[in-house]
Amino acid sequence: MCEIIKHKNKRFLYVPRHAWAWSLRTSGMLVQFWDAQGNLVRTEYTSKKERYYRIDGIKWVTREYWSNSGYLTLHVYLVDGEEPVHDTITSLQDCRAFPGDLGDYLAEKVLEGDIRG
Repeated sequence: MCEIIKHKNKRFLYVPRHAWAWSLRTSGMLVQFWDAQGNLVRTEYTSKKERYYRIDGIKWVTREYWSNSGYLTLHVYLVDGEEPVHDTITSLQDCRAFPGDLGDYLAEKVLEGDIRG
């Protein structure tokens, strides 16, 4: 679905058209970028258009998806290698693997929302 692209010594996470957002409702959902220590670097949002997210110095990308019925799916992408590794967070146990503010953010989302994997 998404891939890592290198161009002129820069790294990008390429997300094809409609991969993360396929309607007006699913556009604008939270995408966050985290460094190796689990610190939030920046926040962006999903789009129906294809996107190239700059990932230099980024280890994880998180993406929220809220369903029509109010369920939250937390997507986590490990992007420090050649290919992104995708996982979903479904329990507090899953959050313990992540350092710093990233682990706290994921745990807070698990506690506040109705999580679906």
